[in-house]
Amino acid sequence: SLYQRLARPCFTSIELDHSDSGREGCAVSTLTVTSEPADWEDATRIAVQELRRLQKFGVTQNELQRYTDALLRDSEQLAEQHGTVPSIDNLDFVMESDALGHIVMDQRQGHDALLN
Repeated sequence: SLYQRLARPCFTSIELDHSDSGREGCAVSTLTVTSEPADWEDATRIAVQELRRLQKFGVTQNELQRYTDALLRDSEQLAEQHGTVPSIDNLDFVMESDALGHIVMDQRQGHDALLN
């Protein structure tokens, strides 16, 4: 990865998120760049370069496998927390899912659907 190739990376992390937002009424993409204050310009430049690379070339098979593995790990952890999520969080989730027209599943159902 780019992070591993740099002798002293100018960023701590770069994350791209794309999700539906009931509050905004649309899909929202968020780019989060974390760096030391002195490195913010270089970190932002690299983040934009990586986004352009992603747009032009997509992801490699190796990257896709890493992302898939991380998604499955996160889903499994959520499924293990089934029954421990506070009811207000569940209510917020159900209300937002309904507003977005999504099918509501609990953590275990969501994980099972992801596996199949």
